[in-house]
Amino acid sequence: MRKILLAALAAAALAAPAHGQTQTAATEPRFAGTWGFQSEDYGTDDYGLVMSGVAVITQAQGNRYNVRLLTQQQLTERESGEQHMLVGHENCTGDASNGQLAITCQADPLQQDRQPDTFLLQRGDSADQLVGALTSNSNSQTTFTRAN
Repeated sequence: MRKILLAALAAAALAAPAHGQTQTAATEPRFAGTWGFQSEDYGTDDYGLVMSGVAVITQAQGNRYNVRLLTQQQLTERESGEQHMLVGHENCTGDASNGQLAITCQADPLQQDRQPDTFLLQRGDSADQLVGALTSNSNSQTTFTRAN
């Protein structure tokens, strides 16, 4: 009986480092999933511009991700209040490093009037929130919230 108890303790001691590694991996940000996002206003004195949409992020390999964006940009003329909605689809790649996710989108040849978007994000207050900036236009504060 004593040999069984010693063997169990030895097995538990050997398993402890692996368990610690698992916890470390579990604390790394998980970026894959479906996210809703919203930017702060990044317009000019004459026009307000806010972006929102959905991002579907899938892990490609290692620290690389495939990102598909469906974006809506609401353009508001500040003086008249007239509004226009611009809808876009973007294929992007994500690179994770040091707890941050850098998303770089490619230009869509069918939407020649739009510049591709880029974001720099990191974990927010919870695992279901990413915060950062829409860096392609103005460094506007942007929040991503996990939908699934």
